[in-house]
Amino acid sequence: MPKGNPNPKTEHFAEKRGQRPRLDNQTVAMRMSESTREALESIAVQYSCLYGGKPWIAGLLAKIGSGELLVLPAPPASPSASSSQHS
Repeated sequence: MPKGNPNPKTEHFAEKRGQRPRLDNQTVAMRMSESTREALESIAVQYSCLYGGKPWIAGLLAKIGSGELLVLPAPPASPSASSSQHS
């Protein structure tokens, strides 16, 4: 009987192991709009929060939770910008 992986489509899994830090954290699920997800992924890329070369929102949230990144409120909208939105 031949030795080796009986399912060759799973061989790539071993290559990716160990890239993401093992944190023993709980899983959190959330719903968000496509535009919010895209914005968070863009921020994740800016702060090198990547997993397998792709944006990693969980890594971004971990950096915020640990205090490595700080979240600051955006400045209030200017009166001219907010009045044109309500027209």
